[in-house]
Amino acid sequence: MLWVATIFVGSGLLFAVQPMIARMLLPRLGGAPSVWTVSVLFFQSALLAGYAYAHWISRRAPAAQLATHAALLLLALATLPFHLAGGAPGAGTLAPALWLLKALLLAVGFPFFVLAAGAPLLQQWLSWSRNPAAADPYFLYAASNAGSLLALCAYPVLIEPALGLARQRVVWAAGYVVYVLLALACAARTWKSLPGAANGAHRGEESTAGAALPLGERLMWILLSAAPASLMLGITSVVTADAAAVPFLWVLPLALYLLTFALAFSRDARWPARLSARLPIAAVVFMLLWMTKATEPLPFVLLAYLVVLFVGALACHGELARRRPPPRHLTAYYLLVASGGVIGGAFNTLLAPSLFNDWVEVPLAFTLVCIAIALVRAGATERRIRAGDIAIPIVLALATALLVGLGDRLGATGRIREILTAGLPALLAYLASNRALRFGLAVGAVLLAGSLDSGVRGPALLTERSFFGVHRVTRSAALELGVPASFHRLYHGTTIHGVQRADVARGAPIDPREPLGYYSISSPIGWLFRSFRPGAVSRRVGVVGLGAGCLLAYAEPGQRWTLFEIDPLVKRIAENERYFSYLPEARRRGVEAEVVLGDARLTLASAAGPFDLIVLDAFTSGSIPVHLLTREAFQLYEDRLGPEGVLAFHISNRHLDLAPLMRAMARDRGLAAVIEEDFSPPSPTSPTMGSRWAFLARSADHLPAHGPAPAEPPPEPPAARVWTDDRSDAWSLFQW
Repeated sequence: MLWVATIFVGSGLLFAVQPMIARMLLPRLGGAPSVWTVSVLFFQSALLAGYAYAHWISRRAPAAQLATHAALLLLALATLPFHLAGGAPGAGTLAPALWLLKALLLAVGFPFFVLAAGAPLLQQWLSWSRNPAAADPYFLYAASNAGSLLALCAYPVLIEPALGLARQRVVWAAGYVVYVLLALACAARTWKSLPGAANGAHRGEESTAGAALPLGERLMWILLSAAPASLMLGITSVVTADAAAVPFLWVLPLALYLLTFALAFSRDARWPARLSARLPIAAVVFMLLWMTKATEPLPFVLLAYLVVLFVGALACHGELARRRPPPRHLTAYYLLVASGGVIGGAFNTLLAPSLFNDWVEVPLAFTLVCIAIALVRAGATERRIRAGDIAIPIVLALATALLVGLGDRLGATGRIREILTAGLPALLAYLASNRALRFGLAVGAVLLAGSLDSGVRGPALLTERSFFGVHRVTRSAALELGVPASFHRLYHGTTIHGVQRADVARGAPIDPREPLGYYSISSPIGWLFRSFRPGAVSRRVGVVGLGAGCLLAYAEPGQRWTLFEIDPLVKRIAENERYFSYLPEARRRGVEAEVVLGDARLTLASAAGPFDLIVLDAFTSGSIPVHLLTREAFQLYEDRLGPEGVLAFHISNRHLDLAPLMRAMARDRGLAAVIEEDFSPPSPTSPTMGSRWAFLARSADHLPAHGPAPAEPPPEPPAARVWTDDRSDAWSLFQW
């Protein structure tokens, strides 16, 4: 029980610190979902370093090993409680991912390294003892994953709502002290067992335990750990980009991933065998989700992705557990498993953004899961590769491409298009599931061919990817006022971030520069601009979030506009008239429009004020970065706002109801507030979309009396906690 308690506490600390420090770093990088995936890569790498140290020191004399690790445990206490260095990445500094890795290394690198090394070392120490469990100490790996799982689940539900970030650091440091005391007790118990352990073989090992591990077996361990790690990170990125980059959406996929480890390495191996047989069904679910680009309803989509992850990861981890070596190779085994995790994480975080313009790594990871399972089973059931194993996936790819082309030619939309371009290909792939290798290749072929489908978004003129997500400019045609017109749309993830008419028929009574989408003349923000006194050329406007630059359609000659944008790629798109002309046109009209790169909390703090209007329109796909909605952020906005200035918050959101938070913030800051909205349903085929806005000012006299719809009545608002940099509660605002 001492060993179980120690490894349980250590693993809990390992995984409690991950969402904690990622949450601390999130504001410094604009609330981007990639903050979490890069953080996970760092922790996977630190875990690998810990396992490498454990493997190295396991070859030393037991007494030297115990003394060395005890010294490291005590030395790590000097680094606590951890803290973050000030500042954030700016122009000319490290790339955001590299800056983040450096910040994590300096803050928690050493204590995390020591914790990571503890898991394999404690198992080895147990194998040296006279305990009956010494013959097979791998059950401690299940206890390790149980501790990790409990810590991850507790963080968003218990820790984050109850404690601010400052207190979380202190509590974590106290937990680390408890772990050190437990680990030293284990070392003392092991020390007493050294004479028996030093004289001969470990108990329960086979005579062949000293034989070298085959290279093929080592590579298989790496593959079986890399594929599900990549899938877990990919699914996390997709889900948080569409919903919100918040800890409880971070930890759900990771917790499920760890649960599969715990089940696979438990002493009852029936679960992995039963569920891994359902991999073909999970593959069909994944193909339908991915090829239809499903995002709604969020609970169903999230649950479906989690089921896919659970089945795929359990299949791989079940094989990993089944192929585990004797305890003599324990540290080498964990080192290679951790190496696979790092390879999967590095592929998603560092290589994929450079190699691909879209989330290609997600279907690629799932395909790799299917192929990995096929390879480990091929030895028993599929010793020879048949011609059909190659030919059938090729035929399926061609058939999927033809179905996509047929959907485009017929102009199919809605359920009919989804059945034609996703349902039929997924069904055809499932029919090949009688042979594992053929099925794995068929899944990859169908997903690859299905990526040709542009869906209702229209053909892409540009698809590029940055640290902050995937940006896509599409072109689609429509009739407006009976006149043929085409539209360019800017997508970030699955959310439209700007619309403009690309061209209209000659002589049509339509202005190509008219603002569209959420910013149309009939929208709340359009009405706000029209309510300003005409000819107010001295008006200074600050906009947080550039998008396609649609708001600049309201700019007047002589005005000064400062647009704060964190992503250089968005700036390049908005300034390129091949895609959008709002920004270049405004400059030609005599508007002083400056784009300032960097996180708005930092760049706005150094901007010269005051502003007569500050528009908060920053989104990461469909979510607003949390650090832009805190009490400290509101204080900054007020400091930069003129005496009669107005704050306009774009709070349209598919998953979060931000109106209660806006009311709570207004009460907290002593501001007048009004919520305005129009009810046009968002649509990728319409040039105008419904939107919701919150307008705040120091006095109700400075707010518009009413907007395009009656102002929201002021009954007693629902309770909402004011967010701060130290504590926020997105969970209570989610609309499931």
